[in-house]
Amino acid sequence: MLVDVFNAFSKYFDFRFEYIWEKQNMIWVSDYKPLPVHENIWVFSNRDILVSDLTYNIKEISRKGGYIRKGKTSPSETRSNMKPSTFRVKKQRMPRSVLKFRNMTALPHERLGHPTQKPIALIKFLIKGHSNKGDTIFDPFLGSGTTMKGAQELGRSCIGIEIESEYIEMIRNRCYGITFLDKQVEYDFPEVIV
Repeated sequence: MLVDVFNAFSKYFDFRFEYIWEKQNMIWVSDYKPLPVHENIWVFSNRDILVSDLTYNIKEISRKGGYIRKGKTSPSETRSNMKPSTFRVKKQRMPRSVLKFRNMTALPHERLGHPTQKPIALIKFLIKGHSNKGDTIFDPFLGSGTTMKGAQELGRSCIGIEIESEYIEMIRNRCYGITFLDKQVEYDFPEVIV
């Protein structure tokens, strides 16, 4: 199924790169297959946009910490046999393609009842890293509204599509009446019967 989704997107957009969300704190067990502890996050863009032209706010998503070596390193030195004083703390760690965020079973205070709800910390990481304040985020599978909520909290607008009336109501309750860029925004939630 993943191949079918990837191929469908590839007809219209160019694949740029991938994140892997490593779900932490998984508690589900299966006797007949490996425990699925990751999800793929693909980044596509219009064909006429270069990778170097994509929004990538590296400072927004870099983490503090890590160590670098002071001075020269001899071939016999390794991290384990050097004194801590030979290292200094780095200011930033570069973002990696494997993202480690807790899954929803470890976040009961965040859980709203949607079966594929994502943690808001994960969604906000992606929004901060790949959009700017004032941009509009599009989520064609809005679900419980996590993308819309994250966009609102980060000063972005959001357009989303959801067809299940139960989840549309969940999104209304979660996202309606939030200010956007110092303006009260009236979100429209039209129900379209297909």
